[in-house]
Amino acid sequence: PHDGNVFEKDKKVTEEFNYTIYGRNEYVLFSDSLSFFVELIRDEYPEINMEKLAEDDNTTYAHYNGIISDDHGFHDLAFYFKKDTEGSEWQKKYISIDEDLNRQFFQYTILAADYDLSSGESISYYFEIRDNDAINKYKASRSKTYSLSFPTQEEIAESLDDDSEEFKKELDNLIDLGVSE
Repeated sequence: PHDGNVFEKDKKVTEEFNYTIYGRNEYVLFSDSLSFFVELIRDEYPEINMEKLAEDDNTTYAHYNGIISDDHGFHDLAFYFKKDTEGSEWQKKYISIDEDLNRQFFQYTILAADYDLSSGESISYYFEIRDNDAINKYKASRSKTYSLSFPTQEEIAESLDDDSEEFKKELDNLIDLGVSE
């Protein structure tokens, strides 16, 4: 209680509840009451949507456009990755975002060369967004798990052979067009 006509009460609320206020002073012992209901607005999980912008046969990089959204803002956005070898641990890189924007776009490019992959090795990875609800522990949502492989010497040679054959066919078509004119 404060001096005058002011009363304050602080309470950490985790459940909805009703409460009633009864006024009373030295002149009025029984008065009308005011009833209230406290309704909690539940904090939703954040959302993450990803779009891969790389050719399916390209194994040296992957580029992603992403949209993250949450009803009250974010704590962080992280990129988790690990080599697909026995005993490999998940590692994390943070991606810069504006924590106060409720919906935002981001881009991320993964280069196989940045992960010290040898011929034939691969990494698995995913993106995870966490909301800013520190009171109830940050809620997280994550993308599906993707994979990026560094090609073997045989795969590189096969790709070069395929490209060479395709180039030869295109060259033959151009020669045929030139001869028939």
